[in-house]
Amino acid sequence: MDVGYLILLILAVLLVIVAVIMLVIIISGFCFFNKKRRQIGAIYKNLRECFDVRYQFVEKLGSLLKKSDKKILMEAKEKCISAQNAYEKVRAEEEFSKALMVAISTVPKSDKDMDKLKSDIQQAEENMKNLIDSYNKETMIYNEKRNKFPFKFIAKFFKFNEINLLVTSNSNNID
Repeated sequence: MDVGYLILLILAVLLVIVAVIMLVIIISGFCFFNKKRRQIGAIYKNLRECFDVRYQFVEKLGSLLKKSDKKILMEAKEKCISAQNAYEKVRAEEEFSKALMVAISTVPKSDKDMDKLKSDIQQAEENMKNLIDSYNKETMIYNEKRNKFPFKFIAKFFKFNEINLLVTSNSNNID
């Protein structure tokens, strides 16, 4: 057997091995980015549902609210609905939360139903905070991996763009 032929055969085998490794990296990167985007999307969908539940509280409070409080809440709700992007949406939702908490604090403590409603509102607020934290955590994992070699090239090739965090006024650092 000729030495040149043997070297050529070894190079061909090495080339195939490198190609297989690259293919595995590309497939794993593609799967990772797809999975993370679906997770982030699902969290954001749950967050929007949480927003909608909070809007229903205004209807439940109904006649118990002062006209001025109800007007402020309706204006805050309208800002939430008309928000153009996720950043504006979270900011508007924070304003809605503040207005909702002020409004329920002015409602007289009349019965068990009102106590239950207040508890439900506080639970929804906590749920919203947890969802925003989860969204930001998953987004940071996605963005960090997106900026590392070789995934940076995979992300650019398949157009897995960077995802913005949902920064709230009370979140300075995200764990």
